Amino acid sequence: MVEKIFAKEENKGQVKSDNIVDQNEGNLIPTLENPRPSLTLVTLVSTQKLYEPDTSDHFNFQFKAKNFSGVLPTLICSSCNKKGHCKAQCQEGNFPPLIRLPPTNKVWLQQLTSIFEQLTKAIELTKDEMNDRNIIVADLEKFLTSDYGFSGAKLQLFGSSANGFGFQNSDMDISLTFDCNPTKQPVNRIKLIRQLADKLKRYHKCKHVFSITNTRVPIVKFSITTRDHLEVDLSFNNALALQNTKLLATYVKIDNRVKCLGYAMKYFVKLCDIADASQGSLSSYAYILMVLHFLQHTTPPVIPVLQELYDQSKPAPKLNINGWNAWFHDEVDNLNNVWPDHGKNKETLGDLWIGMLRYYTE
Repeated sequence: MVEKIFAKEENKGQVKSDNIVDQNEGNLIPTLENPRPSLTLVTLVSTQKLYEPDTSDHFNFQFKAKNFSGVLPTLICSSCNKKGHCKAQCQEGNFPPLIRLPPTNKVWLQQLTSIFEQLTKAIELTKDEMNDRNIIVADLEKFLTSDYGFSGAKLQLFGSSANGFGFQNSDMDISLTFDCNPTKQPVNRIKLIRQLADKLKRYHKCKHVFSITNTRVPIVKFSITTRDHLEVDLSFNNALALQNTKLLATYVKIDNRVKCLGYAMKYFVKLCDIADASQGSLSSYAYILMVLHFLQHTTPPVIPVLQELYDQSKPAPKLNINGWNAWFHDEVDNLNNVWPDHGKNKETLGDLWIGMLRYYTE
């Protein structure tokens, strides 16, 4: 059946268009008066036919889960990624009530102090291990500078291998800088890291060498074998990390309790499986900062805030590294002259450990 569709002007009964639509075919049939069909009219007709409701039972389908399989889809929490509940029902952020510690006595605290001292000796890097790591860095630097493309290269350890809190057989972090770049010309880090990887693949002590360039800090990862099998991350011009390493090492020199409590904290969070930043927990560096912060707020403090040890009548010293003021007082030998509380805190490791737990929980 062919039906005529007329478009009338407003308030007028005159016919403006005499296009004919074949309803069976859904096509517009042009007439002599208007040989080119109107796109608007075609779209209108097609849309009308497309969305016209079908009242037949054959197409009356309800989209429900039970009509597909009879089984509801598994709920997965977007907060903890566990199955069986949604984010609104997640218990991940609900902590159990704190249980008060039993009263402590002098003997118990002395035993706790002895445990921390033994733990530090058992897990810290030995002098032989530190010597091996320094030899590895020196050999790598010698190998790289043998190539004219890396002349003036200088390698430095940073991170746990140099800050006083390294575990035995822990990974090595090395920063590469160039002494032959006095004008501080910008360097293509990604290109340099790939060149380093190609170079280290020819070094007989390096195994499993590959570059990672899609991160904030591009690195070359490889393993190296001397007395032990060590994993190494080599990055370029990691100046801020070098300064942070020096800061932590300076605090270790001030008081031996800093080292013991730092190792106790790192060992504790490792046992509790909350020491992996890639899984959402804090990093080892962050936990060490928590220890330092607590020791700065005891009464009297165990360690000072090294960034504040300067003549307050003068402007604060500045050491600009990547836009940050990374200056701190690093002259430990004259600490008595600039920090009057030096050596006044006599608490044991046991006292400080209990105090730190209470400081961060209560």
